[in-house]
Amino acid sequence: MGFLFASGECAVEIYKFICENGISALFREESKSDKGESNLLQKDTPWMDFAMKEYNKGVAETKGKTDNNPRIIEYLKNAGLSGDYLKDETAWCAAFVNWCLDQSGINGAGAKGAEWKIWGQELTGPTFGAIAIFNTNHIGFVVGMNGDKLIIFHGNWTVAISLSDYISPNQICGYRYPNGYLPKKFP
Repeated sequence: MGFLFASGECAVEIYKFICENGISALFREESKSDKGESNLLQKDTPWMDFAMKEYNKGVAETKGKTDNNPRIIEYLKNAGLSGDYLKDETAWCAAFVNWCLDQSGINGAGAKGAEWKIWGQELTGPTFGAIAIFNTNHIGFVVGMNGDKLIIFHGNWTVAISLSDYISPNQICGYRYPNGYLPKKFP
């Protein structure tokens, strides 16, 4: 498939593709162009490449209180947490978003979802790669729209990095986007 996550029409096509082929099909090597570039992601949202690569790794919490997933601990440390907070039972959705942005050379807002409400530039609506801030202070990346529902890519959703296609916009209190990047609105 040679499409981009650039508009509402494309988001619908992506959603159909996911339904027909499964989410893992987005991350297969054959989804790359002859030049090795992803046909699925915009070059102006590099943090989404990192988010999707982490999803492909199957990052999830480990069972039990003594075992912790080292990758989640890395997210938490990257977001500035230490000590007793370094366990995968710590809410890590914001740390995941922070890590993805940091890998792209962008300073995030840290490990607390509420801190993202004043970070970057405020958007009036969703766009690909925007950080959606839930009313509960959970956060994740906007991938697209499924009818009137948001498709959100987030960490610490059902204890793993997940893609959800059923999020009501009423669950979201704001959208943020990195300063210095031009967001593209869904039509």
